[in-house]
Amino acid sequence: MRRRITFVHQKEDTIDPQEFETFNSSIYIRDLKAAREDRWTASLYELPQEVWLALKQCHELHVRWITTQPYKLTAPFVSTLSPGLHVSFTPLKTAPTFQYYEPLSPKALSNFSTYIREKICAKADEKCQEAAILLANAVYIDIDYDAISQTFTLSAFFDEPFRPHVAAWSPRRWDFHIGDFGGLVKTEVGVLNNERSTQSEELSLSGFLIAIGEETKPSETDLEAPEWAVSQWGSSLLLELAPPHASDKGWYTDIPLHLRYLRPAPTGTTSRARGQVDASVAWPVVFWACPADEGTKMNTNPFDRVNLGYDGLFGPRTMFYHLQPLINDSLVERIDVPVLDPEGSKWVESGTVGMITLGLLWICGKLARILVRDFGISASTKSAKQE
Repeated sequence: MRRRITFVHQKEDTIDPQEFETFNSSIYIRDLKAAREDRWTASLYELPQEVWLALKQCHELHVRWITTQPYKLTAPFVSTLSPGLHVSFTPLKTAPTFQYYEPLSPKALSNFSTYIREKICAKADEKCQEAAILLANAVYIDIDYDAISQTFTLSAFFDEPFRPHVAAWSPRRWDFHIGDFGGLVKTEVGVLNNERSTQSEELSLSGFLIAIGEETKPSETDLEAPEWAVSQWGSSLLLELAPPHASDKGWYTDIPLHLRYLRPAPTGTTSRARGQVDASVAWPVVFWACPADEGTKMNTNPFDRVNLGYDGLFGPRTMFYHLQPLINDSLVERIDVPVLDPEGSKWVESGTVGMITLGLLWICGKLARILVRDFGISASTKSAKQE
């Protein structure tokens, strides 16, 4: 198993490598203000049995979870995705790819962290326990598995350290030990900073690396079906927007969405009003996709996040420029949705039955009048013929 930890800091926050305390199997990093990415790479059979048995049923699996809270983008970790859980699953090599989305809250990430601590980490392994606890505070987590290479990868990104006892206005810095888990995990630590590049599309990083422990199924669905009657597997929507003509005015685009009938909400829920529930709609990902010209040499960024869903719809020689929403509280929009109130529905049921009964009686009355009229005409005709 391998672990790569990458810190990326701004040039003004540069540090001296001599300030790090390096031991045979660990390194102590302190007072470091930087974004961080942890990447774990393992072969299939290094995973717990219940995990690799499940993965053996997959040809390809890509899982993405992104927080609902705003966070800072730090190059080269600049690719974005809508908040929530995204899953791309291919069961067989020749089978279609299934897409799944669920707006999971950060609490789900805490449950994932607990699973790792209880099922994977030994109780006496403090370093493994610390690494699992750290995952609960990630901004996003990527999980990838490929049946051809039989390689499992987990990546977690942190835009800043999680320090609950530090004031919000105070700068947060990394301050902890990083070990090699008793020699079982090959660990590399990189501390990098962004350098000014000669070309705007190029990435330039400088810094140093330290090796620790080495040497020292989708289908069409009915749009009118309720939410609980539809399979959760679906598709992603990619829209190409036509840019306006050069103008100082803002660029506004309205995209109407269809909302399915949601489950009835009983009285006493967290609804803002009786007969209403909160629905969460993630802010969309907005980016420029710039394909390279034919014959142009385009290097690969080792820090790029791939298999995000939308990137597979473009060619391999495409550069993405991501835009951030101008909001400060959440990347999820919450709206009030009217739903059926079970207590109030009794009157609806009674009223519906009453209206149906009245309608049936009205129809029967009309039919009776027609029958009486036709019967009277027929009787009059017979009487006239007899006379």
